[in-house]
Amino acid sequence: AACGFLDEVEECNNGACAKDCAQSEWSQWCRCSSDCGPGRRDRTRFTLSQPQSGGISCGPSEEYESCDNGPCAQDCAYGNWASWSQCPSCGAASRSRSRQIQTQGAFGGVQCDFGSLSETEQCPFVSCAIDCQMSFWAAWTRCSADCGSGSRSRTRSIQIPAQNGGAQCGQTEEWETCDGGPCAP
Repeated sequence: AACGFLDEVEECNNGACAKDCAQSEWSQWCRCSSDCGPGRRDRTRFTLSQPQSGGISCGPSEEYESCDNGPCAQDCAYGNWASWSQCPSCGAASRSRSRQIQTQGAFGGVQCDFGSLSETEQCPFVSCAIDCQMSFWAAWTRCSADCGSGSRSRTRSIQIPAQNGGAQCGQTEEWETCDGGPCAP
């Protein structure tokens, strides 16, 4: 008797083979979004072929990460000016004012100019009142009479006259009566 078939062939898995997503390599990281201080940078990749027949899905096409290019330049910052000092009521003078440094320049920023911490300006000139100044009284002169009633005087001089509304000068000469003594009979 004849033997049957030793092999039997049957068709199977007639579907297409699974094909995974294919993506390019990641690009280089882009520049940080900030020139200084914290920022963000990204990189990308492209999908070369989509998955087929149940293949593995594509991953993300963009990636992000934090970046920091170091501290930002910090310029010097000054506070507000204080009020001007008072000018004198008269004469030639100046007045000044000052301010403080609020923030020092750092990390390549503009440095503070210590010469900019104070200002001086001339005050308006107002003539001062000058009071009259007189010398001391000189000694009294001799009595005008050798006997009986007479008169005598003394003087003083003006050394600085009154100016710009200053106190006026007093008398420069004074007279008084004097007694020359008894007269002979």
